[in-house]
Amino acid sequence: MALDAARRFRPDYVLLDLGIPGMTGFEVCTQLRKDPELQALKVIAITGYNQPEYQERAKQVGFDAYYVKPIDPKVLYELFGDTRDIGAR
Repeated sequence: MALDAARRFRPDYVLLDLGIPGMTGFEVCTQLRKDPELQALKVIAITGYNQPEYQERAKQVGFDAYYVKPIDPKVLYELFGDTRDIGAR
């Protein structure tokens, strides 16, 4: 489960879809934000939902950023601080 993995590995970033089975991305983010040991974690929504109400709800539950699929890989490189030219790979 994503919550257990985040607690165990303590990543810097979590890329989270909103429409995952079992527990929505909103619910996972809410649980991550309740954990005092994960306060520095950056939670990024990567979703097919482009409606403003989803974006607003994502803000309310604590997502740090919201991107609609398909996401340009260059955006991810910039997000993670890697500004190398990915076209050369």
